Amino acid sequence: MLQVRQLDIYVSIILVIFGGWIVFQGIGYGFAENGVPGGGFFPFWVGLGLVVCAAVNAYRAFHRDGATLADLGLTDIPYGEIGKVLGASALMAGFIVLAFAIGMTPAIFVLMLAIGAVFGPRNIRFYVVLTAIALVMTAILYFTFANLLGVPLI
Repeated sequence: MLQVRQLDIYVSIILVIFGGWIVFQGIGYGFAENGVPGGGFFPFWVGLGLVVCAAVNAYRAFHRDGATLADLGLTDIPYGEIGKVLGASALMAGFIVLAFAIGMTPAIFVLMLAIGAVFGPRNIRFYVVLTAIALVMTAILYFTFANLLGVPLI
């Protein structure tokens, strides 16, 4: 079983890498255009904030209680946990492909159901509640992005 400290370190490292990728992509969209923020302005600052916060979290988690690299305990992670993380990562990559094929709104609904199936218990009550929550969240996301922000999702 992963300890919270170990999980903090691993997730923080992943978020530093992901934040760096967001910064890189944001720069590619252009930081400013004609003296106003460009398409990459918001992603740049969000990515930079993610990198800084995740790096600070990793540093604090690693140096807690005088830790060393040998304390990370990579050998103690059950294969089932690794499989779940890899499965969720594959589902998110599949979501990106599916979003291009069927649209963002239906794809996010499918992603929520799939990730719930990977991490949740295997019983009918859970799947009923998961489906209801996924429907409500999909409706909220659609309303927020399509109506309030004017982003085409389908």
